Amino acid sequence: MLSSEMLEIHNSIEYISKIRKLNFSGKIILHMHNDYLNKLSKESIHTLNSQINLLIFPSKALKNEFLSIHPEFTKAIEVVYNGYDPKKFFPQKEVMPKSNPIIGYIGRFDKNKNILNLLDIYSALLDRIPNLEFYLIGSGKSGGVENKYQRLVLQKIEAMNRKDGKIIYLGYVHNDQLFKYYNLFDLFISLPVHTEAFGMTFVEALACQTLSIGTNLGGIPEAVGCNELLVNNPKDHREVIDKIMKILSDEILYQSLVKKTFHYVSINFQWKSIQTKQLKVLDQVSQEKQE
Repeated sequence: MLSSEMLEIHNSIEYISKIRKLNFSGKIILHMHNDYLNKLSKESIHTLNSQINLLIFPSKALKNEFLSIHPEFTKAIEVVYNGYDPKKFFPQKEVMPKSNPIIGYIGRFDKNKNILNLLDIYSALLDRIPNLEFYLIGSGKSGGVENKYQRLVLQKIEAMNRKDGKIIYLGYVHNDQLFKYYNLFDLFISLPVHTEAFGMTFVEALACQTLSIGTNLGGIPEAVGCNELLVNNPKDHREVIDKIMKILSDEILYQSLVKKTFHYVSINFQWKSIQTKQLKVLDQVSQEKQE
């Protein structure tokens, strides 16, 4: 490894200093998929600035947020979106909302993902769509590890299902199987409240021609590419419910949004396009003179 000319590290910034201490003199690219750098001290950012050659973020929003917090960072920054494999995520259904629709959530179970509030929104939706089913897929941490917030969600699901809820909790599902559920849903909903670096689940859902409602926050607008599918305040139940009902009750609108967003993700996020951008960035770095 120490004889390599270039090294790309994903997220794990703690390795960078260790690698430099091993006398690695090649170029280091740090590829971040979260907002962890925003929380670092100015001293830590100064050290990072001296040790890497390029910083990559998954969205323009995250890049701009980072620079607003750490304007002292001077090394080059590129945006390379996360991509999807169209052989894994693709449509398998007729494009129209069903009379008995299904909504779903896929992702982590934590406070930022706002799932307890999402369950309240579902409860309010039942007054308008009595047979509405809601699938919840995910866990507290990657690989199915449970956390305290997830246990609170499960308790609420049990209480709601004892009344009139039709909530199906599936827990952790491997990425290779997720396309089945994206295709099952009429609407994918995820409403983070604090931050979102990009929003890969939105892209995967839209690639399956399943419309996605998300918060107008962080990298989500870049992932969705459609203002009609964004809400400004995820805790405003009226705003969210009105958005959902408008989409599910208007077949022409529904199909036009599916067509628009499917084209958008197909053009911008298929892995082949992302790979081309990534290789171009790496090639540019390799040609630059080492400081």
